[in-house]
Amino acid sequence: LTVDAGEIRGIVGPNGSGKTTLFNVVSGLYRPTFGRVLLAGRDVTNARPHVLARLGVARTFQNLRLFRMLTVRDNLLVALDQTTVLSNWRYALWPVGVWRHDRALRARAAELLDRFGLAAFGGSAPGELPYGTQRRVEIARAMARQPRLLLLDEPAAGLNGEEVRQLGEIVR
Repeated sequence: LTVDAGEIRGIVGPNGSGKTTLFNVVSGLYRPTFGRVLLAGRDVTNARPHVLARLGVARTFQNLRLFRMLTVRDNLLVALDQTTVLSNWRYALWPVGVWRHDRALRARAAELLDRFGLAAFGGSAPGELPYGTQRRVEIARAMARQPRLLLLDEPAAGLNGEEVRQLGEIVR
């Protein structure tokens, strides 16, 4: 399977045919028994999920995997903040920089909330929202990483006709 930049590809098959397994291999959750996974020509076959995330792979799951105790906005902020542990020194030595970084992250989260039609739900817990809205939160969180490769596992499962139409617009 090859996916070029800007392409949208669909994986179709009956239950049990390996669609999710393929996504689990590409996203580093499973190790393949044979074959390779290349990302922009780089062999990432044995890379861990967190390494692949840094390289630009983002995904959603068949079953929602949102942080239920966080607000919708905070779910996006978790994905947006790519600060490493090594940069914790900034909190003591450069608090103004930390404040600016936080402000920039919050502005980007607000943009994502608007883009995905979630602005009214920013302060809500995901579990309080309808299923279709939760699905949009999960996609917005994946898109917050500005991925090179976005894997949407069964994105329309459980959505009604209008939600499927909106999903099509979001993906395009």
